[in-house]
Amino acid sequence: MKKFSKILPLAIMVLLLGGCGKTTVEMTTIAIQKDGTIRHTMVEDFGEESVEALEKLMSEKAADYNNNVEIIAKQQKQHRNCHNVL
Repeated sequence: MKKFSKILPLAIMVLLLGGCGKTTVEMTTIAIQKDGTIRHTMVEDFGEESVEALEKLMSEKAADYNNNVEIIAKQQKQHRNCHNVL
């Protein structure tokens, strides 16, 4: 009985602490975190073609963004040189 009373608390502690580790996700999931944020984890095998397609897409998106930034900067510069007279 004394052995059992020593082993039982140890076993309970091991079981409780076992749930504190990080988990690895094996399939695509959406989870709500304790702080209210939403975490979307995608698990998918991306082939080489997919990687190349993603790189091309991201390069195009970055170029579009940079072009828009340049256009906005030119418009702001033009507006700074304008004076309104009432």
